[in-house]
Amino acid sequence: MRFNTKIIVGISLFLSWFIIGSILVSGFLLNKENTNLEPGSNNLKNLGNSSISNIKLTIAELSTHNTNTNCWIMIRNKLYDVTNFLNKHPGEAKAIIPYCGKDATQAFQTKGSPSGKIHSNNAESLLLSFYIGDLNQEISEQTLQEKLNSSKSINNASGDDEEDEEDDDEEDD
Repeated sequence: MRFNTKIIVGISLFLSWFIIGSILVSGFLLNKENTNLEPGSNNLKNLGNSSISNIKLTIAELSTHNTNTNCWIMIRNKLYDVTNFLNKHPGEAKAIIPYCGKDATQAFQTKGSPSGKIHSNNAESLLLSFYIGDLNQEISEQTLQEKLNSSKSINNASGDDEEDEEDDDEEDD
């Protein structure tokens, strides 16, 4: 009987240590896995939140982007972030700043002049690179951020378009 008790106690201790060790190792591995996934899981949380926290592109939203450091305009019911283009515009920033946060359709279609000059095809194409979305469209914060980042990178490579548009301006005069 004594022999059986020692064996049972030994087996019990072994199993106890095995179970405790397994729990510790599992906990360590899960913790390490969670640590490795934190950046991705944060992104997944952001993706989840972005569907919850959509932004509706309304006139009210447009009107909050009304400065030279945060300039959105609306042309033909489409919203554009032209912040990074202000100082590159051939007509200078002063041509756009009065329309930050507003409908700039008339100004864009007439170049802000009573004579009704139209923008070049290059200007129309360049405008597309600043497109955020249509009026009253609902977009996720992530999509908005991607579009804003995209317009910044496109704008940084748009130096040639300015010269083309300046040439077009001179031809119109």
